[in-house]
Amino acid sequence: MTATYADVLSYFHFWPSRDVAILALSLFLFASLTVLAMTIYTRKWYMVIVTIVGLLEMGGYACRISMFQNAQYGAYVAMQCLLIIPPSFLALVQYITLGKVVGLVKQAYPERNLLVKPKAVIWWFFVIELLALALQGAGAGTSVSNDGPPKNETLGKALLIIGLVALVVLIVCYLITAIFVCIRPEYGVKHSPTLKKLFAALYACTLLLLTRNIFRLIEFSQGWYGHLATDEKMFYILDALLILLILMINTFFHFGLYLKAYPQEVKQGHTHRTAGTEMI
Repeated sequence: MTATYADVLSYFHFWPSRDVAILALSLFLFASLTVLAMTIYTRKWYMVIVTIVGLLEMGGYACRISMFQNAQYGAYVAMQCLLIIPPSFLALVQYITLGKVVGLVKQAYPERNLLVKPKAVIWWFFVIELLALALQGAGAGTSVSNDGPPKNETLGKALLIIGLVALVVLIVCYLITAIFVCIRPEYGVKHSPTLKKLFAALYACTLLLLTRNIFRLIEFSQGWYGHLATDEKMFYILDALLILLILMINTFFHFGLYLKAYPQEVKQGHTHRTAGTEMI
């Protein structure tokens, strides 16, 4: 059974590309498996979050593809939820990584007084992130209906926008925190080749995720019939491609590699000068 043009149009408000959706699914499968392989190699199991996000993205595109065969309300809701919510979990990887870096510095140099604490970085950002994701989930769950235009569009749109604004603000706060850690001498990032590479990857992932969330924020603020919501090319460029790039960065610049390498770098004496020297 093939869905009619009118059935598909009633949900998307444009005719989506099946071939591009299949390509996206294939690329996310490859990226998810390669990140998983690197995670198994490094044994930094929190990085499994990246693979889970990739697999959930695959599920979203699988639902998108299924709409061409049978345009159903359930598949449409699942597609929206899987493509909107999971990418935000990638920020958790950023928060945990920064917390682990601060923890490793404190472990290597216990005499240093570090303003940013490892547990504070992880838990403060983690809790606020989950609250923002809950708002996104509630918004996605109430903003679509089985008769075309959303019945609860106003409420769902408001919840999605509030959740996305919270995520954007949170990512900006995290970026400021990461920059603070990077430039402060007591953390010694500028004297560590390993940490320099890790922070470069962190910055890249953070900026890509921030750009994606800003795109989604503008998209939802325009509504379901807005320019961005009905422009598939913009969706693939400013959402799918950016999330895929984050997965690829997490493959070729896997944070676990640097978290394993840093203690060895310290032992070999290739990193920081003493805290007293740095502070002069």
